[in-house]
Amino acid sequence: MRLFWLAVASLDHLLTFEEQLRYASKKSGKTVVALTGMMSNIGGANPPRRLLLARVCSYILLYAAPVWTNTLNIQAYKRKLSSAYCLSALRVASAMRTTSDEAAFLVAQMVPIAKIMQLESTQ
Repeated sequence: MRLFWLAVASLDHLLTFEEQLRYASKKSGKTVVALTGMMSNIGGANPPRRLLLARVCSYILLYAAPVWTNTLNIQAYKRKLSSAYCLSALRVASAMRTTSDEAAFLVAQMVPIAKIMQLESTQ
């Protein structure tokens, strides 16, 4: 039996939230790809505007996150969520895909999404 909450979160009987994580990462990935045209590495928007556009990805990922933050203990789920967010950090930093995630977050002045979710769940 599945229960749909606000047409976004899908709860299964085991409360694994895997479908919710898959949906959120897919939706944010599509958003980042759509915004990539505005955030090309050469030219495009300036860094503050790039950061503003990257926030769209983080808000998509953070919707209802306090409910399923505990599932981020599973490494596969954490990787799935952070892939689109890392791509947006690369775009904000105007970096290539070979740049490490940590370096992209540092240059883009962004906090990793797992840390943001942990902070959101404690509040």
